[in-house]
Amino acid sequence: MIPFTSDSCDGGYFDIASLNPNMGEWSVSVKILNCWSVSRGSGRELNMILGDKHFTQIQAVVRDELIDNYLSRLIVDEWVSIKNFDVSRVNSILRPVPHRFKIVFRSDTLVQSINMCSSTTYFNLTEFVSILSGIVNPNICVDVVGKVVNVRELVFVPSVEHSQGGYFEMYFGLRDTE
Repeated sequence: MIPFTSDSCDGGYFDIASLNPNMGEWSVSVKILNCWSVSRGSGRELNMILGDKHFTQIQAVVRDELIDNYLSRLIVDEWVSIKNFDVSRVNSILRPVPHRFKIVFRSDTLVQSINMCSSTTYFNLTEFVSILSGIVNPNICVDVVGKVVNVRELVFVPSVEHSQGGYFEMYFGLRDTE
C-alpha cells in the first residue's frame, strides 16, 4: 500500500507519467492548471488539466453526478492530492494534453489540499515554426505566445448538443512576436 499524506508532494505519490489503466490504487500530487465544463446530452462533465512536479500534464474528468461532491475542492492554481480514481484511455482524437490516458473520478475519490509543491508555471511553449511546418500534432493542444491580430466578431453557433442551445465562437489570428 502506498502511503497517502496531504502535507507534501513527495510522500508516496505516483508521477503522472507512470499512470496507466493496468493498476488501480493510484495517488497523485498535482496542481490544477485549468478547469472547464462540457455538456454531454442531458448531463455535463467537469474537465481539468492537472500537472505534477515534473511538469507532466494529464486530463481529468468528473462525471455529472459527482461534480457537486468535488467542485468546492477543485480550484485552479491550487495543489491537491488525489487518491482512488480510475485511469482510462483518452478515446477522442482531440486531446488537451499529450498524455494518452486520463484520470476519471469515482464516488470514493479523495481530494485534499496540500502545501504548494512548486510555484513554477506549466507552460510548455511551442515555437510557431514547429506549428507551421506540421511538426506539431494538430490534434493535441499546445501553448503558444503571440500577438493577437484580426479579431473577428463573437458569433453564437446554435447546437442541440449544448445545454444552452449553442456556444459562442471567436476567430482571430496569432502573430509570432519573434
